[in-house]
Order: sequence, then structure tokens, then C-alpha cells
Amino acid sequence: MVRDGTIGPETPVRADTLTGDRWIPANELELYKGLRDSPGVLVRQALTSPAIPWFTALLVGVELRIFAWSQGTSVQERLWDHFTKYTPAIIEGDEYWRLFSYGFLHGDLGHIAMNMLFIAYLGIALEGVIGSVSLAVLFASSVFWGGVLSALLMPGSHSVGASAGDFGFLAAAAVFGLRYADLLPARARPRFGVVILVYMLYQLVMGLTAERVDNWGHVGGLLAGGAHMALLRPNVGALWRARNLRISFIVALLTGVGVLAMARLPIPLVPVEEDGLVASRPVWWATGWAATGDRAWVSPVDGGQLVVRTVHHETPISVASATESLLDAYREVDAAIVTRNDTVVERDGVSGRHLRLAYEAEGSTRRVDALVYTRGRYEHRVVFDVPERSGRVARLWVRLFDDVVLPLPEEVAQAEAATGGWRGMLKRAEGAADIGNVTVARAEIDAARRAAPGETAPVEALLALAAAYPDEAVPALAEEALTTFPEDGRILEAAVRALVAAGHPDDALRRLDARGAAAPGDRRVARLRRELFEE
Repeated sequence: MVRDGTIGPETPVRADTLTGDRWIPANELELYKGLRDSPGVLVRQALTSPAIPWFTALLVGVELRIFAWSQGTSVQERLWDHFTKYTPAIIEGDEYWRLFSYGFLHGDLGHIAMNMLFIAYLGIALEGVIGSVSLAVLFASSVFWGGVLSALLMPGSHSVGASAGDFGFLAAAAVFGLRYADLLPARARPRFGVVILVYMLYQLVMGLTAERVDNWGHVGGLLAGGAHMALLRPNVGALWRARNLRISFIVALLTGVGVLAMARLPIPLVPVEEDGLVASRPVWWATGWAATGDRAWVSPVDGGQLVVRTVHHETPISVASATESLLDAYREVDAAIVTRNDTVVERDGVSGRHLRLAYEAEGSTRRVDALVYTRGRYEHRVVFDVPERSGRVARLWVRLFDDVVLPLPEEVAQAEAATGGWRGMLKRAEGAADIGNVTVARAEIDAARRAAPGETAPVEALLALAAAYPDEAVPALAEEALTTFPEDGRILEAAVRALVAAGHPDDALRRLDARGAAAPGDRRVARLRRELFEE
């Protein structure tokens, strides 16, 4: 009866072994004092006659005041722009306050009404048994760690609401009730233990099927609140109060460490594959357009742009030509573009250039880091274009460029795997020529010519290789081919193209004239004249 509070300090009591025939006030008995000051009695008193819940009242008041203030359209837009949980802004923009501030914003009246109901219902009870300071730390850490888990696992979404704190309160009430079930008076049991645990699990399951619910935020708040409460004891007695303050200080310190850890968290990347080019991009960057008109991945925070592109040219292109083409594209944006650095690089046996540029756009300076690689008729670009002062994003190019890989383009890989006698050899030669491997291409063609000496296709392939990669042997090669197959129109066309590419247009025109005289009205001759000599 003392533990239940039925016998108060002034209640007259009589016990033969203690008082004999006398009735005395209960507080005169040493036994009463021991029972009256026990944790069980103090906890029951805190739950049945709690002190004023200062923190709970302040929290609910602040939440309601912010909601009322945010109902103006312009105010709500500003709050949504700068204070919601939004991973790109947190990690790219170093806006770590969002991991707390989102817990004070709500979407509509129903949203805030539900959250404040939970906070008021459970906060009053929890504040009575763990104290205002511990409850404040528990709420803040639940909101923070709920925001962290949501930021990592739902990086593209905006989140608002105090529900991570709600789930922290639910978990704390469940843990307290399970640990101290024997101390709970009957009137407090609906707020603690199994009842709350069942309701919390029900809310989690319901969240899985509902739209626009941040379930990872709920889970993070639940884990933080439950773990914190598992370390606390009822806030009664000087020793337990001091212990709870130390535990809550450590939890607050760990939350601060969490903020510092988020400040060092790298921007997560996912692979991007182009034909013969593998690079990485930030996971939440969306498709858009670069300043050069290329398709790009664009940052939702500061307008950073990443181009990962493979260009297929009709003829082989040099690194110098590809670099100049990229510079011309930027000169159309800013004619005064500045080249800060131009370095020769190599990756996977492919030569390229690393350019560092600066240009003006819309009144601000932007910085460009670009990798340009060429192999045969393939041009590979990785272009990182960001504002000059864009914090952590500006340094991202190092990781992006380290991740670049240049595997074989798909068509080339298929050609390398080709079989089927001399035709397979020609297919492999074509693939090798496409990536500029002239030695391998010529060896495959020579092998095909030996395997099929009477076929024109290997000779035509050799002339096509000479047109793509001309050298001083082209005239002799064309003479040999035309002598061996004097009537074949395809050989004539291949030889003429090789001669023009090698810088022998007069010889090519002489060959066309000779064929035109021998076969008047030959349409192939007329077409080549128009195409190659603009006649």
C-alpha cells in the first residue's frame, strides 16, 4: 500500500510488532521511509502525479508555431528550399542542419495533428520518468538518426515531419515498459511496454503500404530512441539522475560525431556506361543538358554538369582534333575561355588529354575538367563542369576521373570473337581498324588474302584500311589491286578513296578517267567524281 501510494506520510498506522497499541503517522516508521523512497514508489508517483512536462509543452508549442508561420506560400517555399531533409543539399551543399530542421516542418494540418498527438501523449509520460534533458536529447537524436538513415537510403526524396521523433518516443516507451513492467501502475500501462510495442509495429507495417511515407526515417528514429532508453534508468534518486545525464550527454556527443561523419561522407556514385567507356556519376544527378549542348547528368543543387559520351566518327580522329572540337563547343559559350592546364594522359593503353578550363556563364565563373580519349574512330569524353565555388562537388572530379575505364566497344568485342575462316579474319580486322590497331588489322587482312587468294573482299578491306590510315605505300597498293582486279568496280572505288586520303588526288582522278573512257556511262565513276572532286 505504501508503494501504491495508498498510505501517505500522515496516514495513521498500527502494527503490534512495531507500534504496539499506538497509532502513529506512517512517516515516523523507518520501514515507511525505506519503502516510500524506493524507485518503485517514486516511479509510480512520477507516472500518476507527474511534474510539469516543460520540454513536451515547449516542443509541441514550437512545432505548432512553425506550422502556423509556414502557411504563407512564400514562407513555406523558403522553408522547403532550405530546411527539408534532402540528401543532395545535405551532402553536396554541406547543409547538415537539415538533418534536424526537417523534424519541425509539416505538410498539412492532418500531418502535424497526428505527430503532435503522439508527442503529447507519450512525451508527458516519458518526461516524468526520464526527465526533461534526457527526453530532449532522445527526441533530437531520434530525428537526427532517422534523417541520416533516410538520407542514405532515400537520397532523392524530400522529407518533413517529426515522425522520426515520434517513433523514437514509441520505442522508448516500449523499452521502458518492458524493462520496468513491475513498476508501472495500472493507469500508466497503456503508454508503455507491450501495448506500445504492438502499436509501433503496426504503424511500421502500415507505412510500408502508404504513399509519401519516409519509412527509413521511422526506422532510424525507432532504433535511436530504443537504444537510448535501453541505457537509461528511471530518473529518481540522485545517483540515477546523474547517470541519466551522463548517458544523455554521451548520446548528444555521438549525435555530434554523426554530424561530423556526414561532413566527411563521400558523394555516392553509380556507374555510367557508354560504348567503350565506363565512368561514374553521383547517384541523384538527373539527366539534362550541358553548356556545350551534350546530354549530361546535372546536379540538383548547384548546377554541376557531367558529360559521359562516346562519339562514333566515320573516319579515325586524333586526340588533337577531338580536343579542339571540345574547345570550339565551349568557345561558343564564352569566346574568352581560358585553358588552365592541358596534360597528356593514358588509360588502359589509350592516349588522351586532360584539360582544365575556365569560362564565364550567366555572370559567374565555371570550371571544367575534361578527359578526351580517342582510338580509331571512337572519341570518348568525360567532362565535369561546375561553378568555381561549389564546395565538395568541385573536388569530385578526382574520384570521377579515377573511375574511368575504357573497355573494348561492343562492336569491336564482337568482331574480336568472330570465327568462320577468312571472313572471320576480315571481321576481326575491321574491329581492330575501328579502334586504331592498324598492325593487328593488317595482319588479319594478310591472313585472309592468303586463305582466299582469289577473293576481292580482302583486297577491298586492305584498301579501306589504307584510306583510314594512309601511308606512303598507298599508290603501290592501289596499283597492285587495280592490276589484279581491273574490272571490279568496288576495287576501283576503294583504290580511289585510298589515293585521295593519302594525298594523291591526281592519280585517283587519272584512274577514274581511265575507267570512264573504258566504260562510258559508268555511274560509279560519275558518283565518285561528284563526291570526291565536286564535279
